[in-house]
Amino acid sequence: MMDTGQTVSPKVVAFHSVIAAVGIMYVLVAAVIVHFLQPDLPLLSSPISQYAVGPYGVLFAIALLVWGIASLILAIGLYRNVCPSRPLRVGIFLLVVFGTGLIIASIFPMDVPFPPKNFFPESFTAIGLTHILSATISSVCFPFSALFLSMSFQKDERWKLFQPLAHIVALSTLGALASFFIISGVDIRFFGIGQKIFAALVLLWLLLTTVRLFEYRKFPHNRGACVALD
Repeated sequence: MMDTGQTVSPKVVAFHSVIAAVGIMYVLVAAVIVHFLQPDLPLLSSPISQYAVGPYGVLFAIALLVWGIASLILAIGLYRNVCPSRPLRVGIFLLVVFGTGLIIASIFPMDVPFPPKNFFPESFTAIGLTHILSATISSVCFPFSALFLSMSFQKDERWKLFQPLAHIVALSTLGALASFFIISGVDIRFFGIGQKIFAALVLLWLLLTTVRLFEYRKFPHNRGACVALD
């Protein structure tokens, strides 16, 4: 239980949610635009990170960076606006890892062309390997972050109504990630479409949660009043 009696300012909650939402919307818009700017990249097989390479690559490289920063801002907003619990701490930690991984992936571009001859480390440059590792760790962390955070919503009266939707979308991201790995293992030509479906679900969960956080700015939250939930 938090022993501070301070009430979180609605303005602070609004700041976190608005900044995160604007960042996520930029990612969504950029993701659509780059497909039109680089129509030569096969929709089914091209990873989303491949759109961050090339003449228009800076547009999506910035999107990856913004995506990571928006996730970190949302993590701060949730930490300050949801009753403390073990699921919340685990979920926030994994969300921070997710956001940090995206920031690293935006700085270190992937190797092209894709796919390589094989997926052994010697097939990648140091920069490309850094991108692959950070993106993979980030992707694996997100579904579990969303699931733990959804569990924490159940433990807060103000977030209970949102919990079922958050949980369903979180489970969808986990299913999409598993399907992505399975399908890619069977036929690498479908790597891109599997990854894009997963990314779309991740963005959906993040956007829904930022919108809910913004709505809850109307209800001042006293962290000190939360019951110990560990």
